[in-house]
Amino acid sequence: MTEAWLMSDDIADQREENRRTPNVPVTLEELSEIGIFTRKLNPETMLVSQHGEPSEVDKIMATMGYKNRDEVCCAPGKLPDYENKIKMFFKEHIHEDEEIRLIADGTGYFDFRNAGDEWIRVKVTPGDFIVVPAGMYHRFTMDVKDYTHAIRLFSDVPRWIAIDRPCEDNTFRQEYVKQFITEPPTKKTILGDVSEDNILISLPQTFDAVVRPIINGRLRIAEKDLLVLYFTGTPNPKTGASWCPDCVVADPQVAEAVAAARKKRNVTFVECTVERGSYLKNPLYPYRVHPFIMLPSIPTVLVLEAVEEDAAVGVKEISKREDGSAEWVDKL
Repeated sequence: MTEAWLMSDDIADQREENRRTPNVPVTLEELSEIGIFTRKLNPETMLVSQHGEPSEVDKIMATMGYKNRDEVCCAPGKLPDYENKIKMFFKEHIHEDEEIRLIADGTGYFDFRNAGDEWIRVKVTPGDFIVVPAGMYHRFTMDVKDYTHAIRLFSDVPRWIAIDRPCEDNTFRQEYVKQFITEPPTKKTILGDVSEDNILISLPQTFDAVVRPIINGRLRIAEKDLLVLYFTGTPNPKTGASWCPDCVVADPQVAEAVAAARKKRNVTFVECTVERGSYLKNPLYPYRVHPFIMLPSIPTVLVLEAVEEDAAVGVKEISKREDGSAEWVDKL
């Protein structure tokens, strides 16, 4: 995914960006919270099998249980009945199946309704892989270039059946609303449900606002309270496992280490999830450029101890590890 933003209510041409003034950007994490699953693949190699290994697309299909795929080229002269088709694509609708698209060439826009019924516009470019959950209101349009070449993936027999809004009595729509709007998933960390001392940060932009009050208000110097920051890959919405293989191994090790540390000290645990699409090959990813964190890679564990600093509570780093080992616990 290249970029996403909240749309203006005034649309003269659906193919234009139609941003608000000022622009209101939307993050990958915010898209994930309403059920949108995205990945960025290399458009040059994503369909290529190398050294006897399946292609990236074949691996995704196997992992996520997709059985079939086809291709569609949306452009004048390429798509039969083009003008009527693009009008149909832009009508607000849902599907009773996931809509899975991989952009092979060209560009376009997916629009999604957020929990507040506002339109989020997502620009897609070659290599963008996107999964729209069943029951979610959305639409699609080409941009001013009038060219989008997409690969469609299907969990079963290829089909495209749109159910136009309103369809609030549709079972799949009701299930989507329940899962993502009225009863969103309970937020969990590798330790379990989120609580006062078990905190989840899914948006890097909120890190300072969440962590500073912990340091200033919860950590006690005399007791040498600990703050454990764990940076790990965001879990896959289908499997529940992190997209980062090393994190899959480290997650249970870190959980065990924190449990052991809590037998010796008061520990506040903060899990900071890292979204693959915005992290990989991005030197300006917020945690990488954060003046304190300077994230080298994931998984990373930072163990911080409460100390006095300018007559206030501060922290000192007593351990920084790029895996899940528990050597720091033995030193407490």
